[in-house]
Amino acid sequence: MPFLPAKMLEEAHFQTLNVSSTSLVTLFDKTPVTTPGLNLYLYDVKILRGFRWSEIANSNLLLMKTRNMKIRSLGQDFKDNIPKGVRRLSFENTGITSIKNRAFSHLRNLKILEIRRGSLKKMSRDWFPRPSNLTYLDFSYHKIAALPEDIFADIPMLSFFVFEGNLLSTISEKVFTKYNVFYAFHGK
Repeated sequence: MPFLPAKMLEEAHFQTLNVSSTSLVTLFDKTPVTTPGLNLYLYDVKILRGFRWSEIANSNLLLMKTRNMKIRSLGQDFKDNIPKGVRRLSFENTGITSIKNRAFSHLRNLKILEIRRGSLKKMSRDWFPRPSNLTYLDFSYHKIAALPEDIFADIPMLSFFVFEGNLLSTISEKVFTKYNVFYAFHGK
């Protein structure tokens, strides 16, 4: 199948779209004009022209989960096109190697962010808005060796931080002393 018809989202008013185990030339034949509140699941999907954030820019995206789908970076295209009302983003085994500063800064409704099994080498507090409404962060199985001392600053609702399988060997006390968060560390 070369693409999904945009009309499917515009007229059928799907609330959940689950695409799995397929190859597409592009996600949609054209950018959907508008959608209802949408939960988008992309599992084991290969998009030959690469995933373009502009294809979902007009959607009322609430949740997006990807697994085993190539997304190398969350750069300017992501920042400019990710719908501002999104509440949950999950990227697993996507090969993400970089995230642009302030990439999530316009996502005031974002509560859950999972970026697992990638190749990130650092984290930055500057990725998120100040204050942030995040309640759950998962950056497991990357190549991150240190956490910035301000990583949890101005994230008052954060309850869980999962950081398994990274290269962290020393933890600064300043990172953890001011915050009432459940931390999960496992691995190296």
